[in-house]
Amino acid sequence: MIQTETKRSLFSHRIRGFTLIETIIVLVILVIIAAIVIPMQGSVHQARLEAAGRLVIADIEFARTRSLGTAADPCVVVFDVPTNSYRLALQSNPLVPITNPISGEPYERQFGKNEAAGMNGVVIESVNVIGGQLLEFNSAGLHDQLIDVEIEISYDDRSLVVLIDREIGRVTIAP
Repeated sequence: MIQTETKRSLFSHRIRGFTLIETIIVLVILVIIAAIVIPMQGSVHQARLEAAGRLVIADIEFARTRSLGTAADPCVVVFDVPTNSYRLALQSNPLVPITNPISGEPYERQFGKNEAAGMNGVVIESVNVIGGQLLEFNSAGLHDQLIDVEIEISYDDRSLVVLIDREIGRVTIAP
């Protein structure tokens, strides 16, 4: 009986810590969680960037379609790279945006605000349009440029290019 009590008293004063096996298991779990979370973060960034690209395409297509019906005063897309925004306007008054038929608000886009609020952090890097930042369409719905128009947008360390073909006017996201 004395021996048992002596053993208990020896073990009760020992400071318990984690065993090597317990530590390794915790580290393995943390590595697995990191392996799942890190790629998901990248796919969220890519999805946000692609959504912004699709929004730019939809707005350009709207301006193009609207120009088909208004040959006397076609719709233009005015890019403002320093403010990370663009607007749809009439050729006769490119400073004043047209009214968005869905929201009833001025047809302006700035990533991170209003309809584009979910695209916070997306940046318009560059717009290659001859003669400034104004993209015009004729009554056939084709842009007035002699070259393909490229609009580069980025988010974090990723970027994509919205490409408008000069010959047929097709708007796509370039690989």
